[in-house]
Amino acid sequence: MLKQKNIIISIAIIFLFGVFLNYNSKQKTDYNLVRELHKKNLEKSPFKETKKLNKKERKELQIPPNAYNDRLWELTMDP
Repeated sequence: MLKQKNIIISIAIIFLFGVFLNYNSKQKTDYNLVRELHKKNLEKSPFKETKKLNKKERKELQIPPNAYNDRLWELTMDP
């Protein structure tokens, strides 16, 4: 009986500690700062010049004719 009581108390303490940590880890996000950072990263994109090329021009430069990977790279940094 005492052993079960200790287990229940331990579980309750661990649960409350987890809730406390989760509550204190909430951070205020400045979305204007995030938007500015995203804009700067898009301006520094390595695919900036090749984005506007058509398939024929891309083949002549020996880069993949489909710009899917270029676009995917830019979308992965979208906040």
